[in-house]
Amino acid sequence: MTQFQRVLPIWFLLVHAAKDCKMYTYGGLASMLGLDTREVWQYLDPIMYYCIKKKLPPLTVLVVKKDTGQPGKGLKQKLKKLGDRHQEIGHQEMAEAVFAHDWFQLEAPEPQDFKEATEGHQ
Repeated sequence: MTQFQRVLPIWFLLVHAAKDCKMYTYGGLASMLGLDTREVWQYLDPIMYYCIKKKLPPLTVLVVKKDTGQPGKGLKQKLKKLGDRHQEIGHQEMAEAVFAHDWFQLEAPEPQDFKEATEGHQ
């Protein structure tokens, strides 16, 4: 399974989390996926880049550090670097935007969509 094929089930997991107004810790997500916590970013980044490309709220804001309840610094840094409008609001406001979005109305992305959104960013 390629990196981008593995991203798709994580996308659906986060879409369902958004519907339920739920968050995951990096460690909890890693455990569910059979990954080391330090590996999670390689699957979250393509989702973040896809959201930015499609002008969607950053779905990956639903994955947070256990000790702070906040996403890693990399999320805000990447949003800022890419000029995404969500960089200007706080974590709670980003999470609320993700919770409020109707994710099930979107056509489900394909692994190729994540790959294309990520090109030039890795």
